[in-house]
Amino acid sequence: MFRQATKQQSRLRLTLDGPAGSGKTYTALRFAHALIAQFGGRIALVDTERGSASKYAGDAPDGIVWAFDVLELTNFSPERYTEAILEAGRSGYSVLILDSLSHAWEGVGGALELKQRAGEAWSAWRHVTPIHNRMVDAILQAPCHVITTMRSRMEYVQEADERGRVSIRKVGLAPIQRPGMEYEFDLVCDLDWSHILTVSKSRCSAVADLKIERPGPEFMRPVIAWLAAGATKGTGGTEGAKDAALPRATETPGVTLEDLLAQFDAELILAANDGQLPTDDATVARLATLLGWSAAHE
Repeated sequence: MFRQATKQQSRLRLTLDGPAGSGKTYTALRFAHALIAQFGGRIALVDTERGSASKYAGDAPDGIVWAFDVLELTNFSPERYTEAILEAGRSGYSVLILDSLSHAWEGVGGALELKQRAGEAWSAWRHVTPIHNRMVDAILQAPCHVITTMRSRMEYVQEADERGRVSIRKVGLAPIQRPGMEYEFDLVCDLDWSHILTVSKSRCSAVADLKIERPGPEFMRPVIAWLAAGATKGTGGTEGAKDAALPRATETPGVTLEDLLAQFDAELILAANDGQLPTDDATVARLATLLGWSAAHE
């Protein structure tokens, strides 16, 4: 039976794609720590880059010392990813980073290698596709926020400025994964060699088509508000398995709607409150905490 659609609180499903050196791992860690700063909990990271992510441990670019647990993979079968995702859920992590998801496609033991072992005929995919699909399902059903990175193939393009001077810029093309894989996510963010992020797909209208250089917590603020907006999910089944990963906000009393509008765009306030302007003090107070309102800005 059909029923009226209602937005529910949700967990993040975000992917970052870009060429080597664009800052995918660093940006994923900034986003993950912005999430736990708001919601609490721990971060797990699946590392396919020979321990490169651990070199950022102890950094604090946004005032929070980076601390996270790692699992370093040497075989990149989609089954190994699925096992890691399920283990992160069982262990109660709030945020899971998969860095990078491209290895599950063309790395050692990845989907392309599995297909080659199964045979050159197109029909050999029938042995590989279900394995890959289980990995995708594990990402979408994980009881925690999930951030993935994907490499994109590089290309060099010539660009001319307003004076006619030509420069060469390195850009990324399609991400290295199964075609269309990026559309499984709520947010798809493209990073270029200049560390500029462009939102190419978003179910969160507050950041749709946004372009920002070296993104951090300021980018995540409207995303977090969007995740927290809506009805609380039920406590049964997979969705309620780890409610600690869902947004929780206490109230900041004594704040008025005018105070909110002085610091935040109306569009952001609407996105955080299921498209409605707050009409009572309790809702205003909840939004103030959720959006990070500060009296110091007044």
